[in-house]
Amino acid sequence: MFALIKREISDAAVFFVTTVVFLSGFTAFVFYNAMIVLKNHNQYFGVPSIVYRVFAIFPFVLLPLITALGARQMYLDKERRISSFLVTLATTRQRILLAKIITGIMWLLLAILPVAATDVILLKITPMIALPDIGFLIDMFVTIFLCGLTCYCFGLQIGWRSGKILPALGVLVVMPILVSLIVIKGFSVQTVIFFVLLAFASIIRTWQKFMSSSL
Repeated sequence: MFALIKREISDAAVFFVTTVVFLSGFTAFVFYNAMIVLKNHNQYFGVPSIVYRVFAIFPFVLLPLITALGARQMYLDKERRISSFLVTLATTRQRILLAKIITGIMWLLLAILPVAATDVILLKITPMIALPDIGFLIDMFVTIFLCGLTCYCFGLQIGWRSGKILPALGVLVVMPILVSLIVIKGFSVQTVIFFVLLAFASIIRTWQKFMSSSL
């Protein structure tokens, strides 16, 4: 299993490296502006236009990227017939797909956790800049994670299909709806439950498609 995950990470290296570089710049940018606030002893300086806007666009960047990662994994697998080769090496479809999903979750956590950690630190040093409290942060990032996991499974299904244009357009329509749901309902228990069920259904659907399709 470790070898399969390592191969998936290697194939998706551009996603991982780009994410690390982007988040490094993101963290430096946010803390730089936070330090300006502290230096000027003005809790409201630049908060709406700088910090909150950066955090606000985060889901709109994350969701298309995680969808693209899932689609790319399956597309390369199908085009290169990687799974067809791997099943001849004493492995199973279940392990192959599980390695893909684990890799997707690893990337999702890599993208989310540094942002969450940044906000926690901001909450400690500049309470007026950061979001209200730890509980709110947990609800927010759990919801974003589940939404990202759902979009990732959508991407897996797009990559495995022969016709990709209509499914891709469908996902582009669904993404704003999912984000709108978060905006309308907030990071409530009902929202979390909805995304848990949606993510679970997406994983099951992806699993069934991969297990039943010809390699």
